[in-house]
Amino acid sequence: MPLFDPFPVLHTPRLHLRAPCLADAPDFHRHDTDPQVRRYLSRPPPSSLAVTEAKVAGMVDNTDAVAWVLADATTGAFLGYACLWHWDQLNARAELGYVLDPARWGQGLVPEALTPILQFGFERMSLHAIEAWVHPDNHASIRVLAKLGFIKEAHFREHELNLNTHSWDDVLVYTLLRP
Repeated sequence: MPLFDPFPVLHTPRLHLRAPCLADAPDFHRHDTDPQVRRYLSRPPPSSLAVTEAKVAGMVDNTDAVAWVLADATTGAFLGYACLWHWDQLNARAELGYVLDPARWGQGLVPEALTPILQFGFERMSLHAIEAWVHPDNHASIRVLAKLGFIKEAHFREHELNLNTHSWDDVLVYTLLRP
């Protein structure tokens, strides 16, 4: 059962943020297997489209997360996705995640997409804080978070086992408190 019914469709001048559906699985798979997208991720890419289809099905029925497809407002093209996940309702916290097609990097689309998502999190999910966990070398993502007002809260050394390199990665935690 979806977390929000009806699903919270959001709009920006250039984006239509809508619910994921199984028909999006090939687009998710293309993004989730792109080496540029995966650069700072510590888990291997999905091994097949069937694995990605299962992931998308889980997004549709998730009870501790809400995920949006970032679609071009004019063409409807799949540009990426964003989510508020690991929702801790007792402590009014959630984690922010996002992926954008590398061909659209540097156009300001991520902050544009995240602005209404953050507003949704604070207003509709009654969050007190939204966290973003980021690899220390992901400077573009760190710039996006700073632009949105996130503050660096922690630097965890060798916090996460990178299943691609079999080494330990540091993780930075950025937080945005409810305005």
